[in-house]
Amino acid sequence: MPPSSPREWHKDSYTLTTCPSAITPEVLNSFFATPEIYWAQPLPVSATQSLINNSINFTLLLPPTTPSSSSPAPREAVGYARLITDYTTFAYLTDVYISPVHQGRGLGKWMIRCVSGVLDEMPHLRRSMLVTGDWEVSVPFYEKAMGMRCIGEKLEGEGRLDRGLAVMVRVGRGSGSWV
Repeated sequence: MPPSSPREWHKDSYTLTTCPSAITPEVLNSFFATPEIYWAQPLPVSATQSLINNSINFTLLLPPTTPSSSSPAPREAVGYARLITDYTTFAYLTDVYISPVHQGRGLGKWMIRCVSGVLDEMPHLRRSMLVTGDWEVSVPFYEKAMGMRCIGEKLEGEGRLDRGLAVMVRVGRGSGSWV
């Protein structure tokens, strides 16, 4: 069942929120256009809005700024992750991104800990999973940060004979193999 209200976490001056309106299709498409999100390309605005509407969004925001007027300016999104889920037994983590300007501050680890906390609150979750093509950095990161494990062998992918996609999984409390 979808969460009834958005969640928020705070670290230093940053806020991480699950409020869907914290990210616009235009901003998310600007993330998709970066070289860091090598697996995606910008989508039509209506398609991007649909993926926002049908996911648990984790948007990393800068602190609010107060312009000369009395109302604060909109907060700038500098990071993002999303879970595609049935809210009961399965969740797929994708589109994890931190703007390069804000990397190196522990924000990625913190954001993934928050995502893990949401997953841990799903009592019937059997599995969460993700796919990455980055064996050197992302695989060890998700193993350590989330307890993810690779399943199977390195798969051949997209003409790269020596490298493929890492399919990673974490067993949840709803699985018969939960320890």
